[in-house]
Amino acid sequence: MPEAADALGGDNPHAELSWLPRSGEHGSALVSAVSQFCRTDRAFIAADTHDPDTLLPDIDVDSALLWELPDLASSGDFYAWIAGEASMVKTLRRLLVRDAGVDRRRVAFMGYWRAGKAEGS
Repeated sequence: MPEAADALGGDNPHAELSWLPRSGEHGSALVSAVSQFCRTDRAFIAADTHDPDTLLPDIDVDSALLWELPDLASSGDFYAWIAGEASMVKTLRRLLVRDAGVDRRRVAFMGYWRAGKAEGS
């Protein structure tokens, strides 16, 4: 299991990097961090918001891939790239697009594996 000591150093003037050692289910620390970001950094994402009532197609992560690519031609500074366990990615998709109002054209979502499921299941 990843631990805090596994974090790599490095500075990037164009991005803020946060290491989140796993302390429970896959993605639980990330869901918590994104929820906190959506509550506290509204000004950062405000320029890239859309109507929060825009419908998101419901994806059954047990039978379909959650794979949406962003529209990089759309304006704005905010961009999110999320890949990982499908149900966690679906949760983050809802947090960002539906709850925080981020334009879904500004986010790449890739739920490419499922906890407890073998490949091809």
